[in-house]
Amino acid sequence: MKRQIIRRNGILAAAVTVGLLLAGSGGGSPSAAATGTSATGSAPSLSERKAVSDAATVVNYSAATLSTLGELIGAPNTSGIWRGSATHPTITVSRTTASTTVTVDYGTGITGPGGVTRSGAVIITIDKTGKTGSVTFSGYAVNGSAVTGSVQLTSLTFSGGVVSFSTSTNLTIGGFGTIAGAQSAMYGSQTLTLSSANLQIHKTSGDQYAAAISNVAISYTANGAFLPYSGSVTVSAKPVSGSPETIAVAFITATPSTKVVYVSINGGKAFPYVLGSSRQ
Repeated sequence: MKRQIIRRNGILAAAVTVGLLLAGSGGGSPSAAATGTSATGSAPSLSERKAVSDAATVVNYSAATLSTLGELIGAPNTSGIWRGSATHPTITVSRTTASTTVTVDYGTGITGPGGVTRSGAVIITIDKTGKTGSVTFSGYAVNGSAVTGSVQLTSLTFSGGVVSFSTSTNLTIGGFGTIAGAQSAMYGSQTLTLSSANLQIHKTSGDQYAAAISNVAISYTANGAFLPYSGSVTVSAKPVSGSPETIAVAFITATPSTKVVYVSINGGKAFPYVLGSSRQ
């Protein structure tokens, strides 16, 4: 029985970090395999390709962080420690009448799907009385990239195996930059839906973005990737080099398997684009 719990929680816990590496899901440098043209009929510029790639990265980071709340659904109804293995983290559940804490601990390092190595711990704490909580990190890193900061939870509700919540996000990702802002989301049937989000992104390169996420749905269990299969994200880009632009990225059913999204630049006609596969 404990082995079943570990395996189930290990799958859900993969949300913590599979997306952080992006698992080849589009958070990296613009790919030479990218297809399509911009509104002017020419190939997308380097800054436009970077903006599309970064938009996908932001969605992945959001999904990777917030999907850990699935542990609240899968967690046992009693306190205890469920030991992990060479491929699964250790899950610790602490319950009182007023609160629940779930810790997902990767120890000194566990290599999971996609060759992603995670270390340290992710801690989910819920205040049952105030329907609030937080997601924090303790020495947590993904392939050596530290993840720090926190996600504060409000309006937290559970109903029929679905957890719904609003968040205030403030994260720093090693080698990428910072992500801050507000999100409304729900998690159920192993699917995370980001109903809406308004985020500010400041990259270590100096590039800045305002990102608006709308009805983005991600199912790692069904698709084996943290790329959405529906929804969109619109970014207002202020690159270090190049002019400010508005870039809309739409995800389709085939996106998780093909990495194809549809992109519109400054209101132009949407064109297909293949997301890159290496980190910036």
